[in-house]
Amino acid sequence: MCDLSALSIAYYLISREKIYFNCAYFWGLGGATMALLTPDVDFAFPNPVFFPFFWAHTLILLGVFYAVIALGERPFLKDVHKVIGVSVMLMVFIYFINLLLGANFWYLMDKPEGFIDELLS
Repeated sequence: MCDLSALSIAYYLISREKIYFNCAYFWGLGGATMALLTPDVDFAFPNPVFFPFFWAHTLILLGVFYAVIALGERPFLKDVHKVIGVSVMLMVFIYFINLLLGANFWYLMDKPEGFIDELLS
């Protein structure tokens, strides 16, 4: 989901089409924040993948904050419904990709390791 959030905020910053801001806002704030707080990664600090992972998720947040603060963009209640609609349509498509590839994109098949609910229980 963070890949789509990154593409959404990048496309929004170029085109200013509100649906891309909305997707980046609702997907990115939650997803990138969770990825930074409870990363599901198999590598540690010296690994070269460490920096791009954290930098990419930080850029999603910075892009959304830039759109809100500098560009004055705001989400509204009707935007929640639009993003839910986009998300459900994509979930159906991604679910079948997960079945075909044996993957777990968008964590539709299983929750990630180190998910915050494990820390709370």
